[in-house]
Amino acid sequence: MKIQCTGVRESAGYIDGIEVDFKFTNNSDFEQSVVLQSLEVNNKEVGGYLHTIILGDRAETDRLTIKDSDLKRAGIDKIYNISVVFRVYNHDDWDDVTTNEMIMNFN
Repeated sequence: MKIQCTGVRESAGYIDGIEVDFKFTNNSDFEQSVVLQSLEVNNKEVGGYLHTIILGDRAETDRLTIKDSDLKRAGIDKIYNISVVFRVYNHDDWDDVTTNEMIMNFN
C-alpha cells in the first residue's frame, strides 16, 4: 500500500477545520482497508476518522477533516505539524500492518 498526502487546506465545506487529502494505491491483488489509527496536531492527540476500502491493483482518494472544535479543545490555534498513522487490513486474511508515521510540517 502506497499512501500519499495530496493536499492540505482550510475546509471549504459545512464543517470548519482543516482538510487533508490522501491517495491510497493498493499494489496487491487483495482488497484492503485503510483506517486512521492515530492523529496528532502539534504533537497533541486530536480526534479524526478515516476508513477507505481499496480494491486490488487500484487507487482511491479520501479526505480527513480535522474539525476546528477538536483543535480548540486541544488548545491549538496555529498548525505547525500534522502526524498520522494508518492501519492497513488485508481482506483476504485480515492480517494488519501499521504504517510508519507520516508527518507534515508547516511554516
